[in-house]
Parts: sequence; C-alpha cells; structure tokens
Amino acid sequence: MVSAPPISSQSARCLSLELGTHRKEPLHLGTPLLAAAGAAGVGALLHELCTSDQLGAIVLPPLSQGTSEEPGGATIHPITAGCLVTRPPTVGRRRLAWLVRRCRATREIPLIASIAPKDANGCERLCETILDLGLSSVELHVAAGTAPDGVVPMITLLASAPLQAVLVRLPLESVASLATAAAAAGADALVVAAPAMGRAQTANGTIQQGEVHAPSLQPLYAQAVQAAASAGIPVIGRGGIASWEDVRTMLASGAMAVQLDSILWAEPAALEGIYQNLQAAVTEARVSRWEEYLQGLRA
Repeated sequence: MVSAPPISSQSARCLSLELGTHRKEPLHLGTPLLAAAGAAGVGALLHELCTSDQLGAIVLPPLSQGTSEEPGGATIHPITAGCLVTRPPTVGRRRLAWLVRRCRATREIPLIASIAPKDANGCERLCETILDLGLSSVELHVAAGTAPDGVVPMITLLASAPLQAVLVRLPLESVASLATAAAAAGADALVVAAPAMGRAQTANGTIQQGEVHAPSLQPLYAQAVQAAASAGIPVIGRGGIASWEDVRTMLASGAMAVQLDSILWAEPAALEGIYQNLQAAVTEARVSRWEEYLQGLRA
C-alpha cells in the first residue's frame, strides 16, 4: 500500500465526523472511510491498515459466543464478477484481546467490536466482554429474517450501556422494515447493509452457500441506503464498493460514511485512490465541515 501524503489540519477537519453525538463521549472518526467487520483480517493487512490515517475506524471480526475454541478462517471462492465467502471469520475472546493490543500498539485508531447474538441474553454477555476488553463502540449484526421485536431488545440493551456508539448492521432484504425500529430503539447509526447471501458452483464443482461480494451489487446497496436514510439517524453505506464513484454514490444516496469490505484485500491499492479522490472532492467543494460537503452533494 502506497503511503498517502500527510493530511493537513484543514483536510482533517473537513473529513472528520462523530457518531453518537448525544452521548457523553461520542465516537470521533478522522475520515468517513471505515474497514468493514473482519475485512482487515487478523494478519499483515490489519497491521498495515492500523498504521493508515486514511481510515476513520476498523470494525473487528465478530466476537464468537459459547465456544472455547477459535473458529477457522474464511474460505474465498472466485465467482463471476466477484467472490463467494464461506465461513466468514469470527474470533474468540482471547484472539480479540490480542487483536486490540496489536492495533493499539501501532496507532490509536478507533476500533469497533462486532457481535451477532441470537437474543438479548447473548447480547448482554457479549457486551460485557467487549467492555472488559476496553472497547467502547459496537456493531450489532442483525440476522436475516429477524423481526423488529427480536432486534429491539438487543439495541435497547446496547444503547443503555456505557458505549460511545452503537452501530446496527441490517440485512439487505430487511432494511425497510427494520431501520425505523432500530433508530427508535436507540441505535446511533445504521450500517446498510450486511453482505447478500447466495449459492454458487465453486472451482471444485461443489455448490456452496456464503456471502456474495461483487461490485455489480452496489446499486442495490445504494438503493437500500436511500431507504434507510428516512429513519433519521446516520447511515453507513456498505456493499459493492470498489471505487471512488461507488463511494460518491453511497454518500449522495444518504450515507454519512462508508465501510470498505472485500476491496481492502482484493485490491489493497484501491484505498489510496478512494482517499485521494475524497480529499480532492472536499477541497474542490470549498467546505469547512464534512456535513457541508454532504449537503452540497445532495443538493
């Protein structure tokens, strides 16, 4: 990854934003570009991204629950115009603690825990764990098919915890039905959306099910972002982002920030290009705050 030019104090002010602004200590992001849950992995790429000032935060791999052993890593299958990811990575408490120490030894970049509990009891236990590890922001992953009355108790619990920000990642197919309920329950931001699930034949001839990562799906995610924006809280766009044009589309559709996912490991140099285009766009707009740039983009 090529090093970016140093960020000027003016650029830093223009690109920075906060989530959880009603909280005692909101989550401050230096840029509106985040690494999506698990996208940075647990090895060399994570270490490299922790040193980059182009990212505003890194969402860590989901914390597993109820097991003492660490699950294996993801399996990536190339498919037409994208990839299918089976067995997405999760980490146990010890591994997560190691990742936090490793990141913080490099730079004080905001780290966001991610969890995917099945119910409020599991959510409470996972919340206690992340607080014990010194993490102060969380991204709740809502499973596909979850009804509003299933997710509201978990969001309410997290909203009452001493956290800087509670992000809620919604399933693509349920954004319209869950966005308003999540906002009313106390979410500080919506992540729209979780990876689409699909089935495809892999190189060895077997049919596998997993997360579909493909730039061709970006218009669907942008449409979902627009639908979620009416909930009245910040939206973070995620899905299908492979270029600055994709980022701009997400922002114009109502996103306040974006999460970069498979592009970070499929094409590591893309982050540099996206960031430079972002800086150039803000400079050309001659604004002093990130919110001003978004207002002008959507006018």
